[in-house]
This record gives sequence, C-alpha cells and structure tokens, in this order.
Amino acid sequence: TADGRLDYFGSMVNLAARLQGESHGGDIVLSTDLVDAVQVADLMPEAQRFEMAQASASLRGFDHPVGYWRLTLQDGASVDAP
Repeated sequence: TADGRLDYFGSMVNLAARLQGESHGGDIVLSTDLVDAVQVADLMPEAQRFEMAQASASLRGFDHPVGYWRLTLQDGASVDAP
C-alpha cells in the first residue's frame, strides 16, 4: 500500500514481474501480501481444486526475500472454461 491505498505502480509492478519468473508454468503465483489483502480463497469458489504452497524467493531489486503462494491444480482436477 502507498498512503493507505493499494499501490499499482513502481515497486509493485516490479514485484509482479519478478514473481512471474517464479512460475513453473501451469501454476498461479500470488504475493503473500495480495493473498492477505483480498482474502483470495474467499474470491475463488473453486479454490478446493487447487493445492496452495507457500514459498519465498530473493528477487532482484528487493532487499529481503518475498513471500508468495503457488497455486496448482490438484491431480484429476480441471478448470472449466466460462
């Protein structure tokens, strides 16, 4: 957040780009701050189809390791197209 508001510029854009690099493909990577801020599980009615694993990484341009969550489909689960 910046001044008590969500920040969609500067370091947050850089963070999103760096976290994208943590994806293995076939997964979704979300920052811990995002998961905590918007309660992602409440927004995902199909959340039970995903395995969620917490991790952290040292990312270029950031002084400390950044926490994130990796979502992958559980074995046998599928995502229906809208």
